Formats: sequence, structure tokens, C-alpha cells
Amino acid sequence: MVDWTNTKRKHGTSSGYQLHKQLGEDACRRCVKAATENSRMYRERNRSKKAKRKNLLMARAQSFARTELVQNHPAEYRRLYKKHKALLGV
Repeated sequence: MVDWTNTKRKHGTSSGYQLHKQLGEDACRRCVKAATENSRMYRERNRSKKAKRKNLLMARAQSFARTELVQNHPAEYRRLYKKHKALLGV
């Protein structure tokens, strides 16, 4: 087992928080705040990646559905397209 007692602490950082935990201590306020902010930023970054991926897949599914609709029901598609163009004033 590693002896962490003489390790220099970097209070106010995530690594400082981890060292507190490895030593079995309650983390100081600054380290807790830093670890909390680090976790929040991590979740935010990953949430954004997941949302982008989901939006891409939804757009792809929409495109496939539209293509299939045009191929299988061309008259109905043209009717709906014309209707919505008129509603939008195009």
C-alpha cells in the first residue's frame, strides 16, 4: 500500500479531493467544490456529445422515413407537400 501522508496536497483541485479520499479524510471545502465543478463539467461535455449523436440519428431516421414515404406513396407525399407549402405561404 502506498503511503500518501507526505504527499504535497493541491487544495482546491480534483486531485486534492482524491488525495483526501485516499487518506480516508473528509475533503476540505475547496477540494469538494473543485471536484463538484469537475464532475459537472464532465457531465455537461458528455451530455452534449450524446445529444449531438441522438439528433444526428433522429435526422437520419427522418430522412429514411421521408424517402420511403415518397417511394411508397408518391401522390400522398405530393399532396401533403403542396398543403404545407401553402400553409407556409411558399
